[in-house]
Amino acid sequence: AEAALMAARGELGEAEQQAHCNRARVSASLEELVEAWQSKSNQSEDLAADRAQLTACIEQLNIMRQDRHNKVAIEAAEVERLMAGVAEYQTALLVSVQERCRAEVGPTPEAGGDSEY
Repeated sequence: AEAALMAARGELGEAEQQAHCNRARVSASLEELVEAWQSKSNQSEDLAADRAQLTACIEQLNIMRQDRHNKVAIEAAEVERLMAGVAEYQTALLVSVQERCRAEVGPTPEAGGDSEY
């Protein structure tokens, strides 16, 4: 009976040793999981911050693009206005030159004037 008791104590010691090793492995695994989760959490926070910064940059670029579009539209309208002014000036200049020529040369043959010209 004493031999059986000793054998049982030996088995119990081995089982306790095995349980201790198992607890150590589980504890190490839990620590690794916690570290991995914290790392992922930090990465998620970093990604969220990066995403927010990228969104802000995109919004700023859209504002700048709209401003540039507005400036181009204003400049195009100004060019149109200037071109209309140039066209008016050209027309007025042409009429003025024609009137001077008529005054200096006289009426054209179609208008009953001298046929020399």
